[in-house]
Amino acid sequence: MPTGIDMDGWHKSACILCECNCGIEISLDGRRLARIRGDKEHVSSAGHTCN
Repeated sequence: MPTGIDMDGWHKSACILCECNCGIEISLDGRRLARIRGDKEHVSSAGHTCN
């Protein structure tokens, strides 16, 4: 199992920390979160995320 960040393996999701539910993309390192970024294709957040 690779231990580096899989840049091609981004998975779309949504943040649930507040009522905005910003669109996010998550990169996994095995079963751990490696990176999180805003989803530019998300209808309401357009790649932006809350603090």
